Amino acid sequence: MRSSPAVAGYGLVLAGTAATSARCHPIVALGGAFFLASDSILAFRLFLPDVMPDWTSPAVMATYTIGQGLIVWGVLRSLAKRESR
Repeated sequence: MRSSPAVAGYGLVLAGTAATSARCHPIVALGGAFFLASDSILAFRLFLPDVMPDWTSPAVMATYTIGQGLIVWGVLRSLAKRESR
């Protein structure tokens, strides 16, 4: 397994993204969880490709798309609530 400061930095960014999204609207937090899952699967595919099954490739895109959609939906809902106040 390859290890480098870039991989460690990437992990810290992922953890920060997940922690930040958890402080937002619940829909955003769920989107952050899907985004974290997507990037985690992707990291395993990049750094341990021999142990990852083929179905994880479409799983990366599915979890990424769901995560980004939920983040956008949650932000839009939060903004709409602020405007209605």
